[in-house]
Amino acid sequence: MKSRKNTSLAVLREILGPTDGHEASFAAMIDRSVSWVKKASSEGGRVQPKVAQLISSKTGISADWLLKPTPFLPPVETDNRTPYTRESYDKWRSSGEGYIKVDPISGAPQCVAQIIGAFASAIQSGKSRLALDDLWKFSQAMQLRYGPPKSPHAAQDELVRIAEELRHLVARSGEAQTS
Repeated sequence: MKSRKNTSLAVLREILGPTDGHEASFAAMIDRSVSWVKKASSEGGRVQPKVAQLISSKTGISADWLLKPTPFLPPVETDNRTPYTRESYDKWRSSGEGYIKVDPISGAPQCVAQIIGAFASAIQSGKSRLALDDLWKFSQAMQLRYGPPKSPHAAQDELVRIAEELRHLVARSGEAQTS
């Protein structure tokens, strides 16, 4: 994120942080292109009212605040009073829809499969060390945000469940390739 907070959208993306505020992640969240996000986040970039409402529905930030051409005013939540923070976004996200349109429990194996696929791609392109560093940073961020498992047995049970679902995903993928 190379924005210098010249627009409300740039301020919002900075609050969301390097993952959710990243151009590609943010674009996926609001169903816009990366180039749209870059342009709207840059100096002179504007957000249309319809898009401001969409962003508000996905993040919990005030659409009114997004439409103001003064990003130096403190951002506020949808009530137009409560200061907007990363915690506001997390609270909003936990009660709303996520990036993927599946149940959080059943979606975990799909996410793990994507991580493994990306890691395999990194190995093939000679970037396994970078990918391993990124994976480590991700695991540390997850532990910081959500903490360690409350019970080693629960963690082990969940790992077994995810491994079993991954096995089914791989089997279905193999069947699709031979069809």
